[in-house]
Amino acid sequence: MIRTGVLGRLGLAILLLLTGLSLSAARAADDRAKAILVLDASGSMWGQIDGKAKWDIARAAVNALVDGWNPAVDLGLTVYGHRTKGACDDIEDVIPVGPVNAAKLKAVIAKLSPKGKTPLTASVRRAAEALKYTENPATVILVSDGEETCDLDPCAIASELEAQGVAFTAHVIGFDIRDDAAKAQLKCIADNTGGSFVLADDAASLQSALSAAAAATAAPAPAPAPAPPPPAPAPAKGKASFSAVYAPGVPVEDDDLKWDVYADVPGQEELGSPLAYAFRARWTPGDPIPPGDYIVTASLGAASVQQQVKITGEKQEVVLDLGAAVILPAARESETSAPIATEIAWKVYDQTGKEVGYSFKPEPDFTVPAGSYRLTAKYGDALGEASLDVKPGEKPKVMITLGSGTVEAEIRPSESEPLATDKDGVSWKVFAQNSADSLTYSYKGSPTFHLAAGTYRITATIGEATGETTVTVEPGESTKLSLVLGVGLLKPVAIFAPGAPKPTKDLSWQIFPAATDMAGNRGEMVAYSYDLTPDFKLPAGKYFVKVTTGLAEASTEIELKAGSVAAPVLDLQAGAIVAKASLAAKPEGDYDWKVFRAVVAITGTEREQVTYSYDAAPIWIVPAGTYIVELRIGEAVTETEVKVEAGKPAPVTLTLP
Repeated sequence: MIRTGVLGRLGLAILLLLTGLSLSAARAADDRAKAILVLDASGSMWGQIDGKAKWDIARAAVNALVDGWNPAVDLGLTVYGHRTKGACDDIEDVIPVGPVNAAKLKAVIAKLSPKGKTPLTASVRRAAEALKYTENPATVILVSDGEETCDLDPCAIASELEAQGVAFTAHVIGFDIRDDAAKAQLKCIADNTGGSFVLADDAASLQSALSAAAAATAAPAPAPAPAPPPPAPAPAKGKASFSAVYAPGVPVEDDDLKWDVYADVPGQEELGSPLAYAFRARWTPGDPIPPGDYIVTASLGAASVQQQVKITGEKQEVVLDLGAAVILPAARESETSAPIATEIAWKVYDQTGKEVGYSFKPEPDFTVPAGSYRLTAKYGDALGEASLDVKPGEKPKVMITLGSGTVEAEIRPSESEPLATDKDGVSWKVFAQNSADSLTYSYKGSPTFHLAAGTYRITATIGEATGETTVTVEPGESTKLSLVLGVGLLKPVAIFAPGAPKPTKDLSWQIFPAATDMAGNRGEMVAYSYDLTPDFKLPAGKYFVKVTTGLAEASTEIELKAGSVAAPVLDLQAGAIVAKASLAAKPEGDYDWKVFRAVVAITGTEREQVTYSYDAAPIWIVPAGTYIVELRIGEAVTETEVKVEAGKPAPVTLTLP
């Protein structure tokens, strides 16, 4: 084959990975291999392939993987981008390393929902640390559909892990990667750690590849009995030289031609390991091959030939006939366009539908056996194909006209701001007219889309602001698209009280439209965050901003203008009840704390419970005011009143006999 295919390459990478795991297992103290699967759950995983979300495809593939996982190999699962939009620390070890519980892992994955950024570098480093990579051999499998979006250098970190690790390896699977920079970045992680990098571009390739990984964990069959040694060779007087032809009179001049020489042992079905091999169009081994009977194979692309050869020990020319042709394809956008000079995804299928070749070169060459073939070209999201029959020795040129054009897009957050860059968190989507399913997407500031001729709806989102427009693509034409969103930046700040220490955790922000209906209800929530100092990119307009922590909350209305920054300060007017117990003896029961506040009712002053805890020394954030704190342990109970001032802690100690 011209290549092993998406499935073959992915399967090969995993097979190599699992071979490495087996070797590591033999060295490990507990004699078990260990690996962590790092899974991309960033927002881009909602992109679609053949009408199905990439996240659903990946989830199904991982489910199939664990169903057949080798029980001798421990596995952990780390996921990123599944909890919070825009957070670079959204990384979670959802399944710790250990024997695989398929039902538990499936249940965990089923609850995940992609939404955030792509901190893939930090995720790989975190997985390495979980595997104690500086003490033990460690293997990480990364599945990602895009490049790093959190300002770390994947190449540098990968080199660091490799240098510091005992035997650290990262195998990387690029899923539906369409961007050269992302592809290079992911490949760098694998290259710098001695791992494998493979691409999967559809459901079948990802599913099959991960299934192959599960099958590869099965215990290996007993090694076959060694073949009897060949008879002692007679001394050679001259050298044999090897060359090949596509057909008689049409020599092969490609140095990717692979040669293998095997001993021809009577009665032996398998060839075994080659005695000699080389990649060369014409090969004369440096060490003469001793006289005797051999099997020689020559392979190039999808074509190969095997032949019995008697080496005489004299000077000898061995010529093998591949019976092959070389297909030379190119593609263009229209009948009048020049050939495309940038990356194209090519695939070649034989008459049974089996994929026998692929390339990303603009004008590749495919060596195939004589026969019938279908050739496909994918340029961005534009597709074209051609069918042809080839005979030995032919080198047909094939031109595929895609009937496609180009959309060059750009966007400004507002009229007063410069063009958005790749770091501004832009999300582009392209839809066919009257379709709700996106055809393609990009997270670049100014992307270029290659699309089949037709009319499309294109949306761009920055933060919570989205703009859209319709464009018509003509064959061979380039269309310029420029959007202005009218975005403002909201940077709210929360305080407990003026001059008080700032909150350090547990803030919850919610943004709503300011307008209310006749019943006083506001519209649906526009945005939320759990950051201490969040940044909200919102369309210009009026908003209701609310922050809560513990039992305290504060809110305000603001008007946000396009291109401006609003930084309201929300005063929670809250303090902290810091409780502890003083006990004469070890408690004979659980701590049961309750906090009440006085409520004026028609019957007089009543107590309303506002919170509780079962901790030994709880802390509650509450609005300033007077509270009653009660502690019950078993049958013993006591209480006290505490006054809370805004911005200050209110310590309280309850004593039980």
